[in-house]
Amino acid sequence: MSLELDFHGSGMKKNSSAKYIESCFSDLFSDAASEDLLISSENPDEISLLKNVSKKIQENFDNIILVGTGASYTIPKMMIDFGNRYQKNFIFLRNYDAESLNHIKNHLNPRKTAIISISKSGESLEIICNTLNLYDWLSSKVKDAAEHFYVITEEKPSKLFIFAESVQCTNLVHANVGGRFSVFTKVGLLPAMLAGFNVDLLLDEAKTALQSLIKTKKEDLIKAVTYQYDNLKRQNNIVLLSYGEKFCGFNQWVKQLNSESLGKDNKGFLTIDSIGSYDQHIQLQLFLDGNEKLFYKLVSASPTKNDIQISGNMQIPDIDAINKMTFSEHLNKNKELILTLLNENKKEILEYKLTEFNEKNISELITQHIMEIMLLGRALEINPFGQPAVENIKQKLEESVKNDPF
Repeated sequence: MSLELDFHGSGMKKNSSAKYIESCFSDLFSDAASEDLLISSENPDEISLLKNVSKKIQENFDNIILVGTGASYTIPKMMIDFGNRYQKNFIFLRNYDAESLNHIKNHLNPRKTAIISISKSGESLEIICNTLNLYDWLSSKVKDAAEHFYVITEEKPSKLFIFAESVQCTNLVHANVGGRFSVFTKVGLLPAMLAGFNVDLLLDEAKTALQSLIKTKKEDLIKAVTYQYDNLKRQNNIVLLSYGEKFCGFNQWVKQLNSESLGKDNKGFLTIDSIGSYDQHIQLQLFLDGNEKLFYKLVSASPTKNDIQISGNMQIPDIDAINKMTFSEHLNKNKELILTLLNENKKEILEYKLTEFNEKNISELITQHIMEIMLLGRALEINPFGQPAVENIKQKLEESVKNDPF
């Protein structure tokens, strides 16, 4: 695997819980020989359909509005951030936001705008409200509004499914996979295609990464989970410190993966989302000299192929040393300095390093985190699937709207 893990601090001492985590691994994965575990349930015909849909969107539209919340937002955001975000004008609607909707309607060309609405249940009110409003707008501007809409939802009589059937837009079936675990289904694969990824390779690499973690690379997985489990026993919370804007969506997804999977039975931990080097100017004081109840996941990638030289010719003192470095080199120097400072301050750090943003590395990083959360859930005696507290509030919100619509 090209994803590299390094461990810093005292978290892997002999008195750690490694033997217990190894026994949990054996219980959970000893019979996991199937390559379908955690991987896409989409069959070749569905992948072919997705490719046709992606091609149609790419050929006909400049603006792509992705309507989703929860994993229906974090997963598409992650894939688009990892890919070439600038192939198209991607816009995300994840909330009740009248200002964003008005901006879209006032500034986007409706004829060149596609809408992808994603909701596993088909009942999330944020998605319903935004989708209906956008459909009304497009219907008033173009004759073929339904041709601009693409829906991903479960095949059941939900509000979003009924909308799609009523207007006869493209209606793609959401796989029977829990929202935050659905990266390698239509939820992640269609955005990945639009971001420029080869999804066949993405799926193949995910399967390879899964089998490697179960068979040949299980030591890395066990060590990573041991590190997190021991810090949880000390009631520490996690700082996810990722270097580079491409990790913004990934950080959001990991925060959801941690919170919804393990935040049960008075257990779990708070995930602090941090993007370097930007957050060095906001949160670093806390990290180095503040709350001691923190441990760190540090994520970075090697310099991009499209790197930029600073190259400023102005007469500014001490500018020559700056000009000799690229943007990626500056970012990496920041990361290395912060890693040194965290080590000097005796912080617990688990470091993930990608060689580049390609299908192999991205599949490994995502699969690693899914496997970690499953194994950590087993160790904590928590079912990592489902989010009963969230489903309860969704039901209460819908009842509230019905009974008291202001």
